[in-house]
Amino acid sequence: MQLLQLFSFPASRLRPLLFAATALALIAPGLEAQGPCTGPARTFDFWIGEWDVLNRNRPEGDPRWYDTGTATDRVYPVAAGCGIVEHWRGHAYGEFLLGFSLRAFDPGTGQWILALLWPTGGEPRWGELRGGFRHNRGEFFSHSLNAEGDTVVNRFTFSDITSNSLRWQEATSTDNGRSWSSNWIMEFSRRELLYQGPVLNGPTATALRCPGEEHRALDFLLGEWRGVSPESATPEDGEEVRARAYRILEGCAVMERVQAMGRESAWEVFRARAYEPARDKWVEYRVDTRRPGLQRLEAATPGEGEPWIFQTPVEAGESPEDGDLRVTLTRTGEGGLSWAEERYDGEASQWRLQPGVRYLEHLGAPAPGPVGR
Repeated sequence: MQLLQLFSFPASRLRPLLFAATALALIAPGLEAQGPCTGPARTFDFWIGEWDVLNRNRPEGDPRWYDTGTATDRVYPVAAGCGIVEHWRGHAYGEFLLGFSLRAFDPGTGQWILALLWPTGGEPRWGELRGGFRHNRGEFFSHSLNAEGDTVVNRFTFSDITSNSLRWQEATSTDNGRSWSSNWIMEFSRRELLYQGPVLNGPTATALRCPGEEHRALDFLLGEWRGVSPESATPEDGEEVRARAYRILEGCAVMERVQAMGRESAWEVFRARAYEPARDKWVEYRVDTRRPGLQRLEAATPGEGEPWIFQTPVEAGESPEDGDLRVTLTRTGEGGLSWAEERYDGEASQWRLQPGVRYLEHLGAPAPGPVGR
């Protein structure tokens, strides 16, 4: 089971815009980065807002489709519109499901990258698809191997897009796209806001879907922080930084929004992180207004007192590529935090330090409660 969603909107459609403005204000009022993402990078803006979802599924070997449950979907922009976030919750296949996705346009390849996290049984694992839109229809693909070692192509299709409705459909192919088998359709209908509150989807949960301590290793980030960038600057001379971090997916992941505003500039970073038990790795997807596109970083859980190091994945025996990112997150003895970024300079074959952030104050506990959805 996998999932996703969708496209562009007319200026007259006010409700999604009002929702987006409300969502941004709820995360961090008063700070606004100006992102460079325009044109094709805003193709998914039509999807901003709240949706009722009707799920239809087709059992394997059965030609008939069955209504298997309903869901709600909350979608909003992050990183000054350079990324789109989705929180999905409801019933399909006869069970209750939670889903999260983050997507962004890659100007280098001209494709959208979609990162999905739909934990089942306390086993989070990120999935990734790539593709784009043509003639008001979006198609996005991923490739994997089945138990027999054959290549399976997975396709998400977004079609029938109007201002207040759309269709999502999942299909798979084992013959390189010559034939497709579909088992899931979502019919989306726009609705009013579900509730006035932080930009998740629904009330706080009462139990953890991922209860293991290994999933709590980044809980020290939760809540709201105030800091300064560059890390060496004083509050008077540097950029003011605000960050908010929440648990999502009933404790299976942590999402964080970091916003900075100086005298002449502002920037924003949005990231979501989850521990993948099967790989014993923390995986982060992030969108940064200073570098459009969706980036994936990975980290091993450090030992006691050691810093966290998230880095662009590199194949064994290979060297980093030009532009790869390495982020070091350090906890100070006074309960503070700092993070430093390095970019790999391929020509010089070395890491170059970028401006980092030093958090000066932990302003409070996370909202909405300990386990966001």
